[in-house]
Amino acid sequence: MSVPLGIEQSGPLAPLINLLFGGRTRRYSTRRYIRTEAESLKRRCESGTSG
Repeated sequence: MSVPLGIEQSGPLAPLINLLFGGRTRRYSTRRYIRTEAESLKRRCESGTSG
């Protein structure tokens, strides 16, 4: 089984946030966030809990 996981930034302030926090720092933070979420989702799926 595979589960797609991603981030979409939208809204009126998204372009400003991308300008202020864009580049390597944002990419690193995004990758770290996705890795954390993926690990958590994997643990939850493997344990069979839904909460």
